[in-house]
Amino acid sequence: MKGKGTQVLGIVGMATMLAGAACGAASSTATSSSSAATSSASQKHYSIDFITPGNTNPYFITMDLGAEEEAQTLGDATVTWDSAPTTDLQAQVQVLNAAMVTPPDFLIIAPASSTAMNANLAQVKSDGVPIITVDRDVTDTSVRIGSIYTN
Repeated sequence: MKGKGTQVLGIVGMATMLAGAACGAASSTATSSSSAATSSASQKHYSIDFITPGNTNPYFITMDLGAEEEAQTLGDATVTWDSAPTTDLQAQVQVLNAAMVTPPDFLIIAPASSTAMNANLAQVKSDGVPIITVDRDVTDTSVRIGSIYTN
């Protein structure tokens, strides 16, 4: 059985590769989830929140589709894409706060601001939720366990 960190990195890695390879994908879904049809009762099921600034960027749409596909392949993870309809910082903070009402096992986020999200993500980290940033990073790198982005 794979460790949970390996599974999440696999999901993020697959999503990043697919996004880089197919930036032109399109979808109108702002929130989505995926899980395998069968799951062992003794096996932990992981919830992963994917938060982006805005929900119309083909890059993020493709990342979500890739993450969902990998989660379905693994069979023990659900990816939920949460995004405000705009790229506004305050809108992303509201989405993050709403997602933390029932904290996920992991948070994957493309921060709307590299500096303004530091305090919010520090709170998420203090709640015990591991964070991976994608596409862009935060200036306080102590709040996350890793960052994945393309050049």
